[in-house]
Amino acid sequence: MIEKNIPKYYIVVSAKAHAAEKYAAANIQKYVYKSTGVCYPLINDSISPLSNEILVGFSARNVGKTLEIPDIGNEGYVIKTVKNGVVIGGNTPRGTLYGAFAFLRKTVGFECYTKDVEKVDTVTDFTVPELDIAEKPEFEYRDAFFRNAFDEEFCVKNGLNTSSAYISERKGGSERFYTIGHTFNTLLPPDKYFNSHPEYFSLINGERQPDQPCLTNPVVYEIIKKNLFKQIEENPECRIFSVAQNDVDVCCECPECKAINDREESASGTNIYFVNKLAKEVKKRFPNVLLHTFAYRFTRKAPKTLKPDDNVIVRLCNIECDWSEPFPSLVKNGNESAIEFDKNLREWGKITKRLYVWDYAVNFHNYLLPFPCLYQMAENIKYYKERGVVGVFEQGNYTLGGGAALDDLKSYLTAKTLWNTETDAKNAVTEFCDRVYGKGGKYIKEYVDIMSAAVKGYRLTLYDKPSAPYLTDELAEKCNELFEKALWVAENKQ
Repeated sequence: MIEKNIPKYYIVVSAKAHAAEKYAAANIQKYVYKSTGVCYPLINDSISPLSNEILVGFSARNVGKTLEIPDIGNEGYVIKTVKNGVVIGGNTPRGTLYGAFAFLRKTVGFECYTKDVEKVDTVTDFTVPELDIAEKPEFEYRDAFFRNAFDEEFCVKNGLNTSSAYISERKGGSERFYTIGHTFNTLLPPDKYFNSHPEYFSLINGERQPDQPCLTNPVVYEIIKKNLFKQIEENPECRIFSVAQNDVDVCCECPECKAINDREESASGTNIYFVNKLAKEVKKRFPNVLLHTFAYRFTRKAPKTLKPDDNVIVRLCNIECDWSEPFPSLVKNGNESAIEFDKNLREWGKITKRLYVWDYAVNFHNYLLPFPCLYQMAENIKYYKERGVVGVFEQGNYTLGGGAALDDLKSYLTAKTLWNTETDAKNAVTEFCDRVYGKGGKYIKEYVDIMSAAVKGYRLTLYDKPSAPYLTDELAEKCNELFEKALWVAENKQ
């Protein structure tokens, strides 16, 4: 409560608090002040206990020793009323920081919609209610690969532990990949080795080509292992390193590679064989490091007998798919690409503990063209969870500039749904439009809805051109009309 602008709560951290716990406490102080106009004291626990304390971090007053903490993992949090106030804590500083923003949502209506647009309610009677919350994210890895979502404040406030944005340790850090992409050309550079040792590379139609390495060549293994270990040693801040096929749709056909792939009934056979071999050596020397590889294009199908080691992440890509409807609906309706992708998900889910998905929410033919997948995207993320996926990378327009085709809204909805798959997408979209676009929000929401409806019955792919059948002149005219209405009310503040 507030009595004559005198604060009745004290925000408390441990005298030895991690920088991210101090940052969490400072944000509670900042946003409560924005809400109430009252600056609540931020102190450390070297001061004797006071009444009505907001304890930030389990180490504050050693409160964690007195709590029965449920399973909240590494990034979840507890917000719980205790004898002299409330405790906000996680098993890691990052979890505590996520808990601080959850506490602000609960008490002062805080929300972060974009890197530039936030909301805090005006509160005249700040009273912390009785709270007993324990929550953790539904995915261990949550990445919105949109240019505007590379902002560390946006990520932290929305629970993204992205590898794409730099998030300092003071702001909780993130799940650092050395690289997320195609890496064989880096680990075995063709310009260095191909001319002198073509046998290190793929045999295609009877000729050696520098497109992919030959994964059964023992010298290739030693070179890649050496370069991989060098990466790991020189980048201790990173926990995940990619050993992943080049972005070329061919693999080695030499007798040794072919024998493995024939046995496994998939070209993923040699890939998992090779990555597992590396993973065993990595585990001996770097027990906390994970290796990341792709199930992409010709490696999408899971191997028949081989299983990825526990320290291997397999990231399944769905670049061939159709996003006109959620994948479960497309499967039900007999869509071939969705059926194949669903089969891939099921097969990989049976053999790996760390199945990630590389998903898409963008038109690669032209970043400025609409890619109306918002509601489908939210439903698909829920579907990934049901299929045992533990990490999602949602790719949008990551280029300089960014922001086109409602990327801010996609980033926000991605973050919300990756934390909690039960997020009501329609409500989230409505709230975002109202808060970000003001009185024009209802017209932007109508635009979202008519575009989402327009693609049903067609294929929505990553390379659609302006001539795509759902992009009709009538649709364009209607959308322009909605944008003009939104601009008019914004400019005239009607």
